[in-house]
Amino acid sequence: MKELRRKETLTREETNELFDELDRLRSKLLIYEKAVSAIADGFIIVARDGTIMEINQAYCDYFGLERETLLGKDVTDLIPNT
Repeated sequence: MKELRRKETLTREETNELFDELDRLRSKLLIYEKAVSAIADGFIIVARDGTIMEINQAYCDYFGLERETLLGKDVTDLIPNT
């Protein structure tokens, strides 16, 4: 029984560490999102398979398209001959 309680404690500690790390990652993501959205130039991240993973508002404004419609699309839908 004592061994079981010890394992529960370790599991709680590990869970708390994971939640702490999740909070740190969320903070970093928020900073990243603010930085990308503040860039005056067009900014786009494309996966190896051509999927648009990230695009900022400046790029969307240039093409006159909504960000939500572009995320997950193939970059060739946006920029032919790429």
